[in-house]
Amino acid sequence: MSIANEDGGTDAGATKDSSTRSDGAPVTPPIRLAAGSATACALLAIGAVRCWGNNFSGQHGIGTHDGDRHPTPSPPVTGLVAEDLDSSGPHTCARAGNAITCWGSNTGNQLGHPRSVEEAQGDAGLCSGQPCARSPVTIPSSTGAKGIATGQGFSCAVINGSPSCWGTASRGALGLVDGGRVSATPSPLAFGDAVEIKSGSVFSCARKGVDGTVWCWGEYDYGDIGRAADAGAAAPGWDTQDHPIPRQVEGLVRVRSLGAGHYHACAILADKTVSCWGFNPTGQLGHDPGTDRTCGGASPSPCNDVPTKVPGLAGARKLALGYYHSCALLENDTVVCWGSNELGRLGHDPSLDDAGSRNVVVTPKPVMGLSNVADVAAGYSYTCASTWDRKVYCWGADSFGEAGSLDGGSSFVPVQVKGL
Repeated sequence: MSIANEDGGTDAGATKDSSTRSDGAPVTPPIRLAAGSATACALLAIGAVRCWGNNFSGQHGIGTHDGDRHPTPSPPVTGLVAEDLDSSGPHTCARAGNAITCWGSNTGNQLGHPRSVEEAQGDAGLCSGQPCARSPVTIPSSTGAKGIATGQGFSCAVINGSPSCWGTASRGALGLVDGGRVSATPSPLAFGDAVEIKSGSVFSCARKGVDGTVWCWGEYDYGDIGRAADAGAAAPGWDTQDHPIPRQVEGLVRVRSLGAGHYHACAILADKTVSCWGFNPTGQLGHDPGTDRTCGGASPSPCNDVPTKVPGLAGARKLALGYYHSCALLENDTVVCWGSNELGRLGHDPSLDDAGSRNVVVTPKPVMGLSNVADVAAGYSYTCASTWDRKVYCWGADSFGEAGSLDGGSSFVPVQVKGL
């Protein structure tokens, strides 16, 4: 998902995913990635953004939309020179200078303007009957923006040090008490010093710079805002209530970087180990789901509301979380993944999965044949990585061409995306 700084939490402009050379100097990957549900995008060194996969809602940003497969990247997004990028799949947002521009689906004002703008245009403003923008539109009130995050029908950014969100306020995702509200204008949350923000489907988390603490808000059905039960509570630390007011994630300080998936989140700690919390039916938290309590109300699933360390994982540099899987880019420029390996989204032969697991892998395993990695991003059922020699590889589901395969289907072997 979004591109994030790894400097330990003191840079107020924490928007770049950088590595470090042996002399300690930062190095920005030549190609940075964002992955949504079935649309992936690459941010090239010159600031151009090129996307592949699903273009049903105009999420390629080139003035068109269709329901075809797109395994080959489209031309650069129209008129955009970007510095940062994030995608939920149906819509994508980028930072250009110090302002945010978005494109794709606008069913809930997540592009930063009222959906009525497209509806008034008739067919010219609709993609398959839904409001959309096929080319980027700048959000006027986003001056001073830094980090970006996109969720399910909403978007967020760090604006002048505060997390600010817009779109559909479902489950408190915008930080607004009025959960039924729809807002096209960024609404700042009541805390500052944010240096990084990440969003899942209907929750978000922000990292503070001064102490590296993590604060989350939104829905809490699956323990995804990471806090145990309040004192005196009879139930576990999750519920089906909206939580628009940010809550501090229990036990996390000096966090270096964040990742957010469908209903789970992870953090890279000061010692470069990883802790995760939230939804865990396929082991995406890095431990056996059979050891967890259940949450989720009518659809009970294994969950853990308190961050727990992923055993055996060290030297993490960046996180990439999908719907049912998690990956980490390590300091040795390799990628390890864990969680569901259905459709090959972990990048290794399913015959190597944990015995009797039905595609559940709780121990991080290396992606087969992949090295020299500079960046990584995870979508719904696929994962992509870029290398220092300017190549991009993807693996997993490929229904819309999101894994870059000309043949469709799925692949547990990384496939090079051609044409970048």
